[in-house]
Amino acid sequence: MVVKKWFKFARGRYKLRLTLALFALILCFVATFIFFNRHNVSADINPKEEKYLPNIEFSETDFLLKIDRLGVLVPVVPDIDGSDKEIYFASLQRGVAHMAGTAKPGEKGNVVIFGHSNFYENDPGAFKQIFKHLDELEPQDEIIIHYKDNDYRYKVQKQQLVKPTDTWVIDAPYDLTLITCWPPGTIEKRLIIFANLES
Repeated sequence: MVVKKWFKFARGRYKLRLTLALFALILCFVATFIFFNRHNVSADINPKEEKYLPNIEFSETDFLLKIDRLGVLVPVVPDIDGSDKEIYFASLQRGVAHMAGTAKPGEKGNVVIFGHSNFYENDPGAFKQIFKHLDELEPQDEIIIHYKDNDYRYKVQKQQLVKPTDTWVIDAPYDLTLITCWPPGTIEKRLIIFANLES
């Protein structure tokens, strides 16, 4: 009688342990899925539908950004007004964007270029994640801008996280500034890469 009760008790505990183990396994799968997909979240921005976006005319070979360390080679759309969302989103479908009013390569001042780190999966264009790995750049890494048949070589000086309202980065005392939303899939902050022209 005692043996039967013991077996019944042991079987009940076994079922409880099995249930808990299965629950833990499911929890691990869910956590793993969330971890590996945490950067695939769409940014909290609502672009206008593609049919409303203006057509931007530019030569894709006149202005290029190349970052060998990241495997980046992308057209730069010149003179984009970041405050005009229609023009802004249209330009980022075609490459990265040079901010209107900032210097061009070869001119005195700061060349400011912005691009996506992550954007809506169904949004047109092949450059939705072009700056996704921008944080991997280190001091002295090379950035090349091809502009009007000339190559301008820059060396990374530093990177910095700032608030979206920190517009001082546009006038920072550097020759090149790259800007993207950070972390990828959010618009909480901006990751800034500052670089100087090689002497």
